[in-house]
Amino acid sequence: MAINIMAYPPGGGGNHLKNMVELNDRFCDQWPWPWVREQRVGLAPYDRPLGPPGEVHSLPGRNIHAVFVDHVSQHPHGDYLLHGHFGELAEHADQIRTWTDVRWLVQTMEDQQDRDLLRQRQHRLAYHPYWQDEEQIFMYRPEMYRRYFGADPARISTLPVRLLWQRDIVASGVLETLQTAFDTVIDQQAAQDLHSKWCDMNFGPTVV
Repeated sequence: MAINIMAYPPGGGGNHLKNMVELNDRFCDQWPWPWVREQRVGLAPYDRPLGPPGEVHSLPGRNIHAVFVDHVSQHPHGDYLLHGHFGELAEHADQIRTWTDVRWLVQTMEDQQDRDLLRQRQHRLAYHPYWQDEEQIFMYRPEMYRRYFGADPARISTLPVRLLWQRDIVASGVLETLQTAFDTVIDQQAAQDLHSKWCDMNFGPTVV
């Protein structure tokens, strides 16, 4: 049982990473409200895109809602998976700092290749321009989560953006990173099948 948080830059594929982690159903029913179940579209966007092909949000709107954060604060000993951009998480930093036993996965963009690939996907999805080489690069470094959110350095895992762009999630180390970061087991074939769909929608069948 732990609070698991995934931080990723816009366009980095955080919803896809979250969907792969949820393949074992561990976090699929973590919220008690009927509206979450009613609005949840699950993995439907992989086969029937609800927006630009490649966007795979399972809930409409923002990734993090205040009610989610409040629920975790009121029931801190449950098992949760939260995901969002730095700004979405920063809005709730005061509460997050009070949580114990938090595991983090930070999707980093240290390498120029990370930022170039991210920029290409953001452009295709018609996202806002992001200051990747200035402000954003610092927002997705582990030390930012230690300083700003009080994260335990020993419980911060990292995943460079460029690794998610590779088609083989075992050879790239993505699957192992997800399982280690959140102390979970993910069905390899199911995750690979889902990732192949995501790659096809975002990059076509020629991605490495």
